[in-house]
Amino acid sequence: MAIHLALVALGLGEGDEVIVPTFTYIASVNPILQVGATPVFGDSLADTWQMSPEDIRKKITPKTKALMVVHLYGHPCEMDEIMAIA
Repeated sequence: MAIHLALVALGLGEGDEVIVPTFTYIASVNPILQVGATPVFGDSLADTWQMSPEDIRKKITPKTKALMVVHLYGHPCEMDEIMAIA
């Protein structure tokens, strides 16, 4: 519910894209769909299973409105690089 409310507060909706990792729990994707936005799946890195900053760059379009990172299994995403992209 918190992710859904955050997406609503950001004004995301139909026609917007949110980049989300391919390797995540469905609770990351459902709120994107609930607000009418489109999830765009970013590939994961083989060594950490976290979302690839390089693939994020490839997936960005004019419709991209948000990046949703998900830290898994004690491995944080490469946030410095991802924040530079954002």
